[in-house]
Amino acid sequence: MHQFLIFQISFSDKAINSIFKKPESLFTRVRVRDALFDGLPIDCNVTDTAGIAVCNQIQKSHDEYMRRLSDTMFSFSIFGSMNATDSRQRSRVYRGLRNIQDVGRVTEYAGKRDIGVWGDGYCDRFRGTDGTVFPPCYDPRGRDSVVVYVPSFCREANIIYEAPSELKGIETLRYRTGVGLDWRQDPRVKCYSCEAGDAGAGEDSCLPRGVYDLYRCIKAPLVLTNPHFYDVDEVYASRVEGLEPEKERHAIFAD
Repeated sequence: MHQFLIFQISFSDKAINSIFKKPESLFTRVRVRDALFDGLPIDCNVTDTAGIAVCNQIQKSHDEYMRRLSDTMFSFSIFGSMNATDSRQRSRVYRGLRNIQDVGRVTEYAGKRDIGVWGDGYCDRFRGTDGTVFPPCYDPRGRDSVVVYVPSFCREANIIYEAPSELKGIETLRYRTGVGLDWRQDPRVKCYSCEAGDAGAGEDSCLPRGVYDLYRCIKAPLVLTNPHFYDVDEVYASRVEGLEPEKERHAIFAD
């Protein structure tokens, strides 16, 4: 076993040096935009056995995160391959024939009647429309929230009415949302925030307010928050210098 681990380390070291041109460290600093959308370059113009093997495995195992730039160059990002593309999965939605308020509501996605990620009946239930159509007759005073199922988050986004607004002279309703959750305010969403989706888990296994761990959804070590840790538990904001969260600049809203 010891010899096998030594071989693995040596093999990986050769592949890293080949693909990434002898980097100074295994860790690299990148822009958030590159990690999420624009992509990080992976040069597979290699001829050594280790580099070829790793490149083949990267393409095979992570094709959903890869964009081919040329025969040997690839770009890796979390969401970049999804931009300007059709959905890879089909959704089944209500047509609203029996209840017009159900129009567009998702009942199946990718052939599944539940999300099947969170290990909890509430969190694994489809809620909201697919985002392309919404029920008519929203309350003009904003008492109805807008709910959209977001496949890349494996859950719905609740867009909550905030206040009347105006856009280029047109009266609108302003709705706000955020990527984080607060299971203390709504215990039902504890299954999104705690280990193994355990709604009865102790607080030590649960994330603080305002953050969302995407690992169980997309199998990537990614945690989301609002920009500049706006509306996020102080335990995070206090550990990072230079951030100045402001509602007007960093809250997520839609008119």
